[in-house]
Amino acid sequence: MNVRRMSQLYNAPELLNNYCAMQCPIGCGRFSTMQNEPFERTAIKLFNEAQGVGDIAKALLLIASDGRVRPDEVSAFQDVVKRLGSLQDVIHALQLYAEKNNL
Repeated sequence: MNVRRMSQLYNAPELLNNYCAMQCPIGCGRFSTMQNEPFERTAIKLFNEAQGVGDIAKALLLIASDGRVRPDEVSAFQDVVKRLGSLQDVIHALQLYAEKNNL
């Protein structure tokens, strides 16, 4: 039985994500595994992550203003990427919740 079918049968869309993050040679190490968390916890995490979006955007614009990432900007750029990755994970968790609950 393939992972997609199991995901459908068990109404567990997180199985696809976990397969990609842990088993697939292409996705392994590129994706985060998703925890099946309650909706309210995901909403709170999204609210907390979204609070800094303006600061992230400003930092990215400052870095990008000359069209490249200078050596003295690498640390700030890595921080931007890390923070956006955290936001992406929370958004993905919300999408999985919607899929699981047919919303």
